[in-house]
Amino acid sequence: MGATEKGGQKSRKLFSLRRPWKATRRLWRPRSARQAAQGASSPDMEPSYGGGLFDMVKGGAGRLFSNLKDNLKDTLKDTSSRVIQSVTSYTKGDLDFTYVTSRIIVMSFPLDNVDIGFRNQVDDIRSFLDSRHLDHYTVYNLSPKSYRTAKFHSRVSECSWPIRQAPSLHNLFAVCRNMYNWLLQNPKNVCVVHCLDGRAASSILVGAMFIFCNLYSTPGPAIRLLYAKRPGIGLSPSHRRYLGYMCDLLADKPYRPHFKPLTIKSITVSPIPFFNKQRNGCRPYCDVLIGETKIYSTCTDFERMKEYRVQDGKIFIPLNITVQGDVVVSMYHLRSTIGSRLQAKVTNTQIFQLQFHTGFIPLDTTVLKFTKPELDACDVPEKYPQLFQVTLDVELQPHDKVIDLTPPWEHYCTKDVNPSILFSSHQEHQDTLALGGQAPIDIPPDNPRHYGQSGFFASLCWQDQKSEKSFCEEDHAALVNQESEQSDDELLTLSSPHGNTNSDKPHGVKKPSKKQ
Repeated sequence: MGATEKGGQKSRKLFSLRRPWKATRRLWRPRSARQAAQGASSPDMEPSYGGGLFDMVKGGAGRLFSNLKDNLKDTLKDTSSRVIQSVTSYTKGDLDFTYVTSRIIVMSFPLDNVDIGFRNQVDDIRSFLDSRHLDHYTVYNLSPKSYRTAKFHSRVSECSWPIRQAPSLHNLFAVCRNMYNWLLQNPKNVCVVHCLDGRAASSILVGAMFIFCNLYSTPGPAIRLLYAKRPGIGLSPSHRRYLGYMCDLLADKPYRPHFKPLTIKSITVSPIPFFNKQRNGCRPYCDVLIGETKIYSTCTDFERMKEYRVQDGKIFIPLNITVQGDVVVSMYHLRSTIGSRLQAKVTNTQIFQLQFHTGFIPLDTTVLKFTKPELDACDVPEKYPQLFQVTLDVELQPHDKVIDLTPPWEHYCTKDVNPSILFSSHQEHQDTLALGGQAPIDIPPDNPRHYGQSGFFASLCWQDQKSEKSFCEEDHAALVNQESEQSDDELLTLSSPHGNTNSDKPHGVKKPSKKQ
C-alpha cells in the first residue's frame, strides 16, 4: 500500500472519530439554539455549523446584513430610553441619598437626563422613593435648576436659593414651617431636600429644621449631627450665623428682630490683603446687596480706582448707604490684563463676602467687626495677613420701617413642637441626640451674630399662612456652587464675582448682648 493511500485511510479514520463528538455537541446544545442553527444553515452544510463563520462565507452574507439592519433598528429605537436604562443599572446602588433621620432625606440634584458628574437620575430617585414612601414624600428643590415636577407626582417645592449664600431669614423660617406642617399631616410623610450637590444649602435647611422642632437649642449639635450623617457639608460662616438667628427666634424667650434701617457709613479693612501680581496690595471696590439685588457699588473706571499697598496699613471706603433686612457686603480686587489700553480686559477677584440681618443688631451698636474666620470666600490663606479683619461703621435709625410682608415668625409659637416628629421611633430619637450631642460646639448660644458670609435672597415672595397647620404650596428659595479666585492670574468676569469659604470651623467675635 502506497504512502498516499495510507495517508488517505488515516485521514478518513480521524474524520470518523470526529463525527461522534459533533453529534454529542449537538445533543448538548439547547433546543432553541439547534432550531436557530438549522434554520440559519445552508443546504450543503450540517446544522451544527449554522450561524458560524462558514455560514457567513457560504451564502450567509445576505442574512448577515439583514441581521445587522434589524439590530440597528433596535439600537436606534428609543435610544434615550436604552441609555437611561444602562445608567440606571449602574447607579442604582450608588445614589447620593442620605437619611439624616428616617423622615428627613438629603440628596444631590436629580437630573432629568444623563450628565457626567451627577450621580442621581430622576427616574432612579423616583423609583426609590415610590418603593419606600409612595404618596408620602414631598421634594424641596433649593437649587436654581428645575425639572419636571410631574416626575415626583407634582409634589415639589421650587425654592431657588441664591448662590453660595445663606437664604433670607424669612424664607428659611417659612420653609421649616412648611416642612413641619407636611410631617404633621401623616406619620408616614417624609421630606426630601436637595440643592445642586446636597451640601451647604440642604444642610442649613435641615439644621434649621432641627432647631425649629426643638431638637437642639444651639447651632453646634445640629452642625455636628449634619457632619456625622453627611460629611463635607461645607457650611460657611454666614450659614452658621443664620442658624444662630434661628436659635434666637425659637428660644424659650424668643427674640424678635427689629425693623430699624441701618446706615453703613464706611468699611475699613486691615491689614492690606495681597491680591495684586506683586502680592503687596490690591485695588479694591465694594458692593452692597439686599437679597440678590445690588443697591450700591464703589466700582468705577480702572484708572480712577486707588491701589492700596501694604505700607498704607488699611483700606478705607466711605459708603453711606441705608439697608434693612438681609444684607450682603462684598469686596473685590479689580485688575487689568496685560495689553494696550484698548485691548486690556478688566476683571475682578473676590476678597471677601459677609452677610448679616439688620434686625439682630443691638440698638446701641456703632461698629460691626468681622475677623477672617467670620468672613466668607477667604479661601486662599496666603493672600490674607495675620489679624485680618473687616470693620463696618454703622448707625441704626430711631424709627421702624414698614415692611410689606409679615415675618413668618410673628404670632407663631413652637414651644409645643415635639422633636419626635423628626423620627419614627423613640430609639432613633435617642440615638440621634447621642450622635449630635447636647452641648454646643464652638458657637456660643448668645453670640450667633457674627460669623460672616455672603448673601441671602429676597427674590422670593412668601405668603404668610393663616392656618399654621396647612400645607403651603408656594415655598420658594435656592443655592448654587461657585468658587472664588485662587490666584491673581485667574480671571473672573465682573458679572460672576461670588465665592465662598469651605471652612467648617466656626469662630465668633463677642457682640453686645441682645436686648429683649
